[in-house]
Order: sequence, then structure tokens, then C-alpha cells
Amino acid sequence: MAHREDVEFKTLDGLTLRAYLFPAMQKSPAIIMTPGFNCTKDMFVAEVAEHFQTAGFTVLLFDPRSIGASDGMPRNEVDPFRNAEDYHDALTFLKGHPMADSTCIAFWGWSFSAMVALTAAALDKRVKAVVAVSPVNTSVNGADDGLLRTLTKCMKDRESQLSGNEAFRISMLLATGDNPGAAIARDPEVARGIEVAIDRLDNFDGTMTLKTHYYIAAWQPMGLLRLVSPTPVMIVIPEEDTISPPEEQKRMFGMLSEPRHLHLVPGKGHMDLMNSQHLSEILEVQIEFLRGALQTHDR
Repeated sequence: MAHREDVEFKTLDGLTLRAYLFPAMQKSPAIIMTPGFNCTKDMFVAEVAEHFQTAGFTVLLFDPRSIGASDGMPRNEVDPFRNAEDYHDALTFLKGHPMADSTCIAFWGWSFSAMVALTAAALDKRVKAVVAVSPVNTSVNGADDGLLRTLTKCMKDRESQLSGNEAFRISMLLATGDNPGAAIARDPEVARGIEVAIDRLDNFDGTMTLKTHYYIAAWQPMGLLRLVSPTPVMIVIPEEDTISPPEEQKRMFGMLSEPRHLHLVPGKGHMDLMNSQHLSEILEVQIEFLRGALQTHDR
């Protein structure tokens, strides 16, 4: 098992977020990572952090606020605005660590957190590169009936909380793989993966607050993509992604300015990309990109 340390850092609004730090053998460029939607740092991406560490990077992988070991109430309330801000505070923490080169820090995200990482990079020019793997566009493009029903329930929940009741909770995924109210495609494979995680991990909660859908509907990240430049960016697209359609991911890439890099991964979908026997090959392309981008800024 790779060497890792348990660390924690403060956010601007006073929460303590908890993380794994995978230190390189010497002071090095560093990467900040978070897992996918409502997931903990032990789900799907810890092996990715180990690969980056082996390649010579110091890596900070943290639980998003209100999830896993990190503080935040109500539990499992996903607010992408706050999630992006937490990348900023993670960078502030990491730039003060003796094993991280404060001038060479990158953001990395997968799925939902890929879009969070992109928006964080758009707003934080301290970061020197960003990798977005299978980014999910949650932007609302129309008056979807399911979303409108969900938002109506969100307002009822808000009224209920003002009367002193706890936040209403729902399952993050239905058995069909649907995430009601979120602009992602149905995929039973995701539901099966979440079921496995629930059985295997003590600190994973497969529910979330209903208000999460309100925050996601209010978040319109596509408008920020033009601000990522001049930070170097790589988009990694699995060509058989059924959750975030590849054509939509390519459209996101088209909204980015140079320097930008596109990596298409044939034969892989949204979920099996992270547990693929070809993971080392997939990550090697990202490692080469990160080395080039961070070395450029180091000169």
C-alpha cells in the first residue's frame, strides 16, 4: 500500500475537511483531488492518487464537505459552489506543506467533481493545471417536468426546516440509476457500484439532502469555462460514457480556450474507467500532461 497520511485543513467558513495526503519522496509538484458525486475519498479514486504519487507528485485527496470524514451539516448536502471554494482552501493548505511545490499545484476531478475542478480553476489563478475526467454537465437547459417537481418539493422542505424540522433526505440514486432532478443520464451500473460501496465502507451514506437538487439546479458552470484559460486543461472522455454523453463532453471541450488537451479513451465507460486494468495507461497520458504543464510554470 502506498504511504499516506491523514491530514485536515480549515475552510474559510470554519469547517474542517479531512484528507489523505500522499507525499512524494521529495518536494514536488502537487495535485488536489476529490471523488465523484456524494462519494468519499475511499471510493473509486484513491488508486488514482497512488499512481500520481508513484509518478512523483504529492497528492491531497479530500472528502468534500458534509461527506465521509469531513465536517459539514446537514450531512451529505452537496453544494457545488462550496465544493469549488473548498478546492481553493485545499490549495492554500497544500501550498504550505513542505512536500508540495507551492508554485506547481494542479486540480483533478472525476465525474461531478471534474466540473467542480474546472470551475474552481476558472476562479483561482493560483492553480497551474486542471484535469477533468468524464465531466458531467448539470446545467439546466429547459423546464424538465421531473426537475420542476423536485424543486417544488425543495421549497416544501425549506418551509419544513424553517419550522424546526430536519432536512429531508432521499436516496442519491434509484435502482434504475436515475438521479431525480439532476441532469445526468440513467445508468444502472452506477447504482450497482453505489450498492457495493454501501456494503464495503462504514462511512459512506447513500442518501443526500433533497436540497442538494436545489443547489445543483442553481449551479450553471458552463458559463465559467471560458475563464479557465490561460490555465492548461485536459479533458479525458471515455467514448462509451452513458452518464455524461461523450458529445456533450466534447462540446465542453470546445468551449475551452488554449492551452487545452483532449484525451479520448476507447472502449471505456463512465464507471469502468476508474477500475480498468488499463488504468496505468490512461493515467500515463494525464501524468505526461501534468508534468509538461507544471514544468512550464516552474521555469
